[in-house]
Amino acid sequence: MIGAIATANRHYWGELADWLEEMMPSQSDRVCIAGGTANYFKVELQDFLKTKVVSPVEGAVCWHSAIELPDRFKVYNDRFDDIYSLWQQMERRFVPATVGSKVTT
Repeated sequence: MIGAIATANRHYWGELADWLEEMMPSQSDRVCIAGGTANYFKVELQDFLKTKVVSPVEGAVCWHSAIELPDRFKVYNDRFDDIYSLWQQMERRFVPATVGSKVTT
């Protein structure tokens, strides 16, 4: 059983790495990673991103968008980190900071 899990992990990581290679630009200055797979393959992702992230700025690789999940989501561990992180990023970008502000397109 242990051997089967190890084989499955290698296969899954290989598929994920191939997908990332295809979907990501050759170099990025910032990458946000979230969700259960982010923690499960954290070491592999860190190694993979060494060649992709070119920013010398600390925090250029952002794990779970550097947010704290609300308590109601913590029961699910990291299952909502990705979508909640995306929501937070989109909300910061598109929702006006003050009431009464107008959003322009």
